[in-house]
Amino acid sequence: MTPEQELESLREWKESAQAVMNSLHSQEIAKEIGVPLGQSIEPAILPWIQSAKELLRQIRDGEVNAEDEADRFLRDHAPSQLSVLKSENDRLRNDIAGIKKSIRQFIDTLPDPIGGLLNSAKP
Repeated sequence: MTPEQELESLREWKESAQAVMNSLHSQEIAKEIGVPLGQSIEPAILPWIQSAKELLRQIRDGEVNAEDEADRFLRDHAPSQLSVLKSENDRLRNDIAGIKKSIRQFIDTLPDPIGGLLNSAKP
């Protein structure tokens, strides 16, 4: 393969990769705003933003109950995979922090010669 052919092949690969990445982002956006799979999201984005702004105005002006709207939104929209993973990550971090705290408390209850040695090894 000549250098020119290799360069062209790399350009084609880059364009293909960009198209895939754009498609993945578009699929996530479509899912979030309720566009069925296979339909273009472009025509739906502006109306969705406008309706979200109108809902915020209605909440601000007291025309609708914010808690009811939040409940409706959460009921109608499944959390994104990123949101689920972040929540799980936060939960695991809290669990680890609790375990570390329990270990420190346990070490503090040990008799002085052992507790003193173990306490000096605390991070």
